[in-house]
Amino acid sequence: MTTLCRGWESTSTSASQVRLGVETAAELESLDSKQSVWKKIRKQIVSFETLLDDWDGQGADAIPLEVVSGALILAQTLEEQKQPLPRSVTPTPVGTIVFTWGQESDLYDLEIVSAERAEYMIMESGKPPQHGQLALRRPPQTVAWH
Repeated sequence: MTTLCRGWESTSTSASQVRLGVETAAELESLDSKQSVWKKIRKQIVSFETLLDDWDGQGADAIPLEVVSGALILAQTLEEQKQPLPRSVTPTPVGTIVFTWGQESDLYDLEIVSAERAEYMIMESGKPPQHGQLALRRPPQTVAWH
C-alpha cells in the first residue's frame, strides 16, 4: 500500500494535457516556493470550469463544477500535507480532471470524477497496472493506494 495523503479512503476495483509550466518533477522541486506552484495548480483547476462542451473540438464534455471542487479539495489536501507536486493536472474529454505523478516507467494517475470520489491507476515497471477508487471523507483521514 502506498499512502498518498490524509483525506481519502481507497476501495479496490478492477487528453489533452495542461502542463504546469515545467516538464519534470525535478524542475517542480527546484522552484523557489512549492506554495506558489500549488497556487498555480489551483488557478489552473479553477480555469477548467470555463471548458464547455466540445472544448477540444472533438466532442469533449464540459468539466462539471463538482469535479473542479473535488480537484481543488485534493490539491489543498496535498499541499497541506506537503505531498509531492504532480507532474501535470489535466482536464479529460470525459469531464474529469487527472493529476499525474512519475514518469513513463512508474506512473501514478488520480482522476477526479466528483467532489467525493476519485479513481486511480498505478503503473510501476515490471508490475501489472493497479486500479481502484478513492472516497473523500470529511473530516480528512487517510489517502491510501491499494
